[in-house]
Amino acid sequence: MKLKTLVFVSSLLIHSSLLATDENKTIELLDEVSIHTSTLEDELNNTTAPISTKSGTSNLGLIIFKSKIKPYCEMSGEKFAKQYMQEDWEEIYEEKEFKKELIKACPKMKDKYQDKWTDDLYQFTLEYASDSDAIPEC
Repeated sequence: MKLKTLVFVSSLLIHSSLLATDENKTIELLDEVSIHTSTLEDELNNTTAPISTKSGTSNLGLIIFKSKIKPYCEMSGEKFAKQYMQEDWEEIYEEKEFKKELIKACPKMKDKYQDKWTDDLYQFTLEYASDSDAIPEC
């Protein structure tokens, strides 16, 4: 009586095995989904821990842009990232000009920008650059 089910929640893929509509199994699955969703939200909203990792992640870059930059910027994350192609963003990053480009686009960030955001924002711009079909949710 095994039925494999895949559930997508906040970019997580949760594997579980359920039998038809067994109420206990359904509740167990919903609890598991709730736990994973809460854990992900807590991790992403944790502002006391350092946000950036060595190589950065585009998801954290999206969150940083939405929560820390967009309130002071007169452009969306999509418009910001699509200013350049991936190759151009890579060059800007390698030449350590990323902060300068962000401040040029969002002058109010001059005294607010934190260098630890750079790796994540760089990954964000790579994923949503003008030569990408992806569109960020901000």
